Amino acid sequence: MRKIWFLVLVMFYHGFPSKGISSVSTRPRTVNVGALMSFNSTVGRVAKVAIEAAVDDVNSDATILNGTELKILMLDTKLSTGFLGIVDSLRLMENDTVAIIGPQFSVMAHVISHIANEMQVPLLSFAATDPTLTSLQFPYFVRTTQSDLYQMTAVAEIVDHFQWRDVIAIYIDDDHGRNGVSALGDKLAEKRGKISHKAPLKPGNITREDINSALVKIALMESRVIVLHIYPSFGLDVLNVARSLGMMVNGYVWIATDWLSTVIDSDPSLSTSPAMNDIQGVITLRMYTPDSEMKRKFSSGWNKVSKEKDPVEGPLALNSFGFYAYDTVWVLASALDAFFRSGGTLSFSNDSSLNMLRGGSFELDTMGVFVDGEKLLKKILEVNRSGVTGQMMFGEDGNLVQSSYEVSNVIGSGIRRIGFCNGKPLRIGVPLRISYREFVSRTEGTEMFGGYCVDVFTAALSLLPYPVPYKFVSFGDGKTNPPNAKLLNMITVGEFDAVVGDITITTNRTKIVDFTQPYIESGLVVVAPIRKMKSSAWAFLRPFTPMMWFVTGMFFLVVGAVVWILERRLNDDFRGPARRQFVTIIWFSFSTLFFSHREKTVSTLGRLVLIIWLFVVLILNSSYIASLTSILTVEQLSSSVKGIESLATSDERIGFLSGSFAENYLTEELNIHRSRLVPLNSPSEYEKALKDGPANGGVTAIIDERAYMELFLATRCEYGIVGQEFTKMGWGFAFPRDSPLAIDMSTAILKLSENGDLQRIHDKWLTRSACSSEGAKQGIDRLELKSFWGLFLLSGMACFIALLCYAIRMVYRFSRHSNSNSKGSSHSARLRSFFTFVNEREEEDKHMSKRKRTEKGSSGRVAHEEEFDGPTEFDAVVGDITITTNRTKIVDFTQPYIESGLVVVAPIRKMKSSAWAFLRPFTPMMWFVTGMFFLVVGAVVWILERRLNDDFRGPARRQFVTIIWFSFSTLFFSHREKTVSTLGRLVLIIWLFVVLILNSSYIASLTSILTVEQLSSSVKGIESLATSDERIGFLSGSFAENYLTEELNIHRSRLVPLNSPSEYEKALKDGPANGGVTAIIDERAYMELFLATRCEYGIVGQEFTKMGWGFAFPRDSPLAIDMSTAILKLSENGDLQRIHDKWLTRSACSSEGAKQGIDRLELKSFWGLFLLSGMACFIALLCYAIRMVYRFSRHSNSNSKGSSHSARLRSFFTFVNEREEEDKHMSKRKRTEKGSSGRVAHEEEFDGPTVSVRLQN
Repeated sequence: MRKIWFLVLVMFYHGFPSKGISSVSTRPRTVNVGALMSFNSTVGRVAKVAIEAAVDDVNSDATILNGTELKILMLDTKLSTGFLGIVDSLRLMENDTVAIIGPQFSVMAHVISHIANEMQVPLLSFAATDPTLTSLQFPYFVRTTQSDLYQMTAVAEIVDHFQWRDVIAIYIDDDHGRNGVSALGDKLAEKRGKISHKAPLKPGNITREDINSALVKIALMESRVIVLHIYPSFGLDVLNVARSLGMMVNGYVWIATDWLSTVIDSDPSLSTSPAMNDIQGVITLRMYTPDSEMKRKFSSGWNKVSKEKDPVEGPLALNSFGFYAYDTVWVLASALDAFFRSGGTLSFSNDSSLNMLRGGSFELDTMGVFVDGEKLLKKILEVNRSGVTGQMMFGEDGNLVQSSYEVSNVIGSGIRRIGFCNGKPLRIGVPLRISYREFVSRTEGTEMFGGYCVDVFTAALSLLPYPVPYKFVSFGDGKTNPPNAKLLNMITVGEFDAVVGDITITTNRTKIVDFTQPYIESGLVVVAPIRKMKSSAWAFLRPFTPMMWFVTGMFFLVVGAVVWILERRLNDDFRGPARRQFVTIIWFSFSTLFFSHREKTVSTLGRLVLIIWLFVVLILNSSYIASLTSILTVEQLSSSVKGIESLATSDERIGFLSGSFAENYLTEELNIHRSRLVPLNSPSEYEKALKDGPANGGVTAIIDERAYMELFLATRCEYGIVGQEFTKMGWGFAFPRDSPLAIDMSTAILKLSENGDLQRIHDKWLTRSACSSEGAKQGIDRLELKSFWGLFLLSGMACFIALLCYAIRMVYRFSRHSNSNSKGSSHSARLRSFFTFVNEREEEDKHMSKRKRTEKGSSGRVAHEEEFDGPTEFDAVVGDITITTNRTKIVDFTQPYIESGLVVVAPIRKMKSSAWAFLRPFTPMMWFVTGMFFLVVGAVVWILERRLNDDFRGPARRQFVTIIWFSFSTLFFSHREKTVSTLGRLVLIIWLFVVLILNSSYIASLTSILTVEQLSSSVKGIESLATSDERIGFLSGSFAENYLTEELNIHRSRLVPLNSPSEYEKALKDGPANGGVTAIIDERAYMELFLATRCEYGIVGQEFTKMGWGFAFPRDSPLAIDMSTAILKLSENGDLQRIHDKWLTRSACSSEGAKQGIDRLELKSFWGLFLLSGMACFIALLCYAIRMVYRFSRHSNSNSKGSSHSARLRSFFTFVNEREEEDKHMSKRKRTEKGSSGRVAHEEEFDGPTVSVRLQN
């Protein structure tokens, strides 16, 4: 008895004086380790086997301890929580034990921790969960399992999530129970909740009477939310009594801590026992141990190991504490290995104070203090290794960094996971970006973050079926963009529990963290200047090939010659001297190019040839303009960089975003030398580097992710993406390896995509009008002088040569004109005479020359020529399998290898063409003002020209008609009236320029209207389709049916299942009126192939889900992870794109017949125009007929009497067939015969100048 009391004193004795050092060895052959647990308890039974298995594995692993054998002594503490534990710990100390694994119970851990402090021997407990054990009072206590502090945090989160404000706590009244419930109270208070009643049960043997008494009191209380924190050995009894009292029915909520999940995991027979009825509906927690290859290997061999280690009870079922017990041995072994490597020794200091205890069976005088115990403790807390429970790493508080719990509900014969809780708020690392703050940004002066990535994260988090507390923590100095690689490494060292930001999913990164499904696609692209680097002065010649120019020119001459041959016998315009006829042919030929030929054609054949040729010229003109437009546009958008291939093989400098993965990708995958790469930090640096170019220390191109570049290019139109996106990547949220949150958040992201929220968040942050900087846009669109200086040079040369020829001609004529008067004249007089001669009108000059020649020559005719400036059966599924929320509940998917969201396809052919579409380019006011200006300009030109120009003189009616005709003929540039006044020509030049702009604007607007009319559809997108009553087609057997009914609430009766593209086409062609459908909803990948040969249909609206295809594997299959990594590798090395191009690249609308059918304008678009023209023709013919009848009646009124109707009819047609001049001559002759003889003046008014005819007998 005296020895026992002395042992109690030892626990509180400080500073044993050292008497000597023993057992010194730098690398001993064996290391003694103790273990304390209750062999017959639910936890202890499994832990004993797990520890023995771990010791075997450590000793058989040559890479650890370097040959030193781990020797373990395991002692059974029975079910004692106090005294036996003290005795066993002292027995272990007698053997120079360097560490003790255990104890199992928190009460015992409190007592033994005092001894551990004195002996400086670390305690590594895999089951003592009391939060107070990690206090400063017990520095040598190391918890290698989860703390109840985090478990109670999870319970409080559950209570708060369901908005329960108070709970009742039932617990064992010892250190384990009291301290756990105390932590629960603190956590509830943080959420404005409370424990309304505490029901403690006495430690030791609890009777049913004790339980019944406590539960009866609880049944009378208002609160119905009960938290049961108890030992596994008594928990089922409490629930059985509660069921007998009717406290397990609806209205009660029971939350059991991890003791219940431990019981269920440890006793597979429970599912078929009557006790299963007692726990129906109970919510329980389980310490989360992520799936891994190490865990799977350990679990698969457990039955064999447990049978060997415990042949009586084995094989045993494995529980969470068994995993932690196994990892505890490995943590200690890793620490010992580091301890020995750092020079640690197994040295023990004997204490003379224990000599009085010599004798008896304990031999306590042999105990010694572990001299380097503190050093070993430090090495234990520095361990960071992957175990079967996940990452084994300790935080500053001495607890494991990873502290997560599964939330499960007991249903039927098993439990179903309903959620996942972190025992402490997640520390979410967020990059503190200085550029592209649309993705991630911190509100100034706060720790609040916003942006696209943050909004997606919080939206996905809100869809989880369980609460997840979190806290954003910034990463970076705020001066430069932090490297994402370092940010992800913070997860591996336990600094962050997740990372949210613009983090690209790459192969290397998946080796250290787990990513969610990508929430945005963002492969690498090349951005380079697309402004016109050097414009060609002869670009206007490029639309036609040299041969085309030659043939076109020859045809102009040939057609001119043919028309001359057909017209010369009938038409004075094509007659005359040989030189004049030659000039006429040339002039007429090329004037048709501008439709400005003045020569009339009178022969039928000539007109036929000319009509056909003018049509050809129209086509040539249109083709030339279209081709030149295309060439100049392409020239503007050209770049010396054509894509990643040309850039990689060149020696040019390349810019990239500093800290991004692009640097390693370019050097490792594309073998681009690092010296060529220029790190840049912001869009402004991008712009400056591109503007400077490699010659001035800049770069030729930038390589970065599409998401960044689309924002960069939104206001910088002088740059553009060249070539294809050469990697298929995306951004995801990063979590520790095997984290369940990565899976659940992936499901939530899919849900966001399906319900449209992902697109709405994208539009909120990232939608920008392309090239919103209109100044920059206009700067690119304007054609520069240097594109046309060659054309102006030709024109200038023509003007110079013409002026030179004119000057030579004038000098020659002047010399002939004044040769008789030149003698004796001074130079100044001759110069004045020359300028006077040049200033004379051509007719006066000709008349004077002719008179002189007449005076010198014989009488007769002189001709003068004038020149003209002329399922379960499979291990995996491969195919077009869309990753959806529901499907992720039954299988695991790889990362998507192709994006394929849902789209709406509907007919885009012109459903109903407008007959008056040609009026739509201008508003009514515009039409009115334009018409008025035509009249005003015509009147102004008439006023300016009428005194000088005979074309604008004559009778009032003729002048009025001239004004109208001249005004509107300028619309077609076909006015025949010459303008001679300077002011008139100035007005006309300006007006013709205005008409040109009006014509061009009208054509452009009409083209746009007709194009839009062709591409219009009654369906505008998913929104209009969902709210209508139209029938919708979908692919039979696809997920689209459930999505449309469950997510968009479209009634199933409106949905029409279809099985093939031909059925799609028939249903769309028939339309809803004939049993077809209004639109098809299917995935983009299918629809792009469907539309490749069917141009009469098209995608309308936006892609309203963000989905992809993946390969499916069984749940928790390691192949899903490895295949995801392989898919990323395919994307990074370009093979994924090459496979895509091999199978799926099709030229859009390869069915040219269908394409042309859409592009052609139909008659019904213009019948209104033809109606106007036809009415004009009809009215003109009617007026002509009335005029002819009236004239015929005046012509034949004297001869009409007595004539038959047939004779009068033949006479009328003969009259109409006569030429106008003949008709006038006959009428005049008749009137003359009726007049008196002599000189008669007769005037006749006709549509021309007044003519006086003088007749003599």
